[in-house]
Amino acid sequence: MVTKIVLARFFSIFAEAFIIFAVPVLVYTSTNSASLTSLAFGLERLARVVSLPLSGWIGHKIHPLRMLFFSDGIRGGICLFLYFSYPYITSAYIACLIVPIACVLSFFSGAGYVNLEGFVSQTISRDKLPSIYSQLQFVEQFTYIAAPILVSFLTLKFSILQTFIFISLPFIVSAFVWISIHKVGARSVKKMTIKNH
Repeated sequence: MVTKIVLARFFSIFAEAFIIFAVPVLVYTSTNSASLTSLAFGLERLARVVSLPLSGWIGHKIHPLRMLFFSDGIRGGICLFLYFSYPYITSAYIACLIVPIACVLSFFSGAGYVNLEGFVSQTISRDKLPSIYSQLQFVEQFTYIAAPILVSFLTLKFSILQTFIFISLPFIVSAFVWISIHKVGARSVKKMTIKNH
C-alpha cells in the first residue's frame, strides 16, 4: 500500500512539475510578453489556492481516494486534449486557451494535494506516517528538479504543446495506480465484513 501511494504521487507530482515549467514557457514563446507570462503564473497559483478549501469538502463527500483518481484522470485527459489539438491551435490563440486550462489543471493539483494528505492520514498507521511523509517529500522535491530538466531536453525536439503527451502519461499511470489501491482496499473491507459475519 505505501509503495503504491508513493508511486502514484511520484507520477502525479512529476506531471505537475512539468506543467509548472511548461505553461509559462508556452505563454512567453507565443506572446513574447513577460507581463502576460507573470499573469498566467499568478492565475495558475490562484486557482490552486482557491481549490484547497473546496477540494477538502468535496473529498469528504466522495472519499479522498476517489478525488485523487478524478484529479489525475481529468488532468491526464486535458493534457491529451492539448496534445491532439496542437495542429489546430495558432500561436495567436495559445495564451487565450492555455491560461484557463492551466488554471483548471492547477485547481486539480490543489485537490490532489489536500486529498492525498487526508487519504494517507486515514489509511496509514501512525507509526508509519513519518516514513511515508518523508518519502512523499523526497518524491516532490526530486521531481521539481528532474521535470524541468526533462522538459528542456524534450523541447529540443518537440514544441511545448507537443510535450503535453508526455505530461498526460504520468497522470494516467497515477490514476490507474489509485484504482488499484481502491480495489485492494475494497477487497480488504469485504474480507473483514465476511469474517465479522
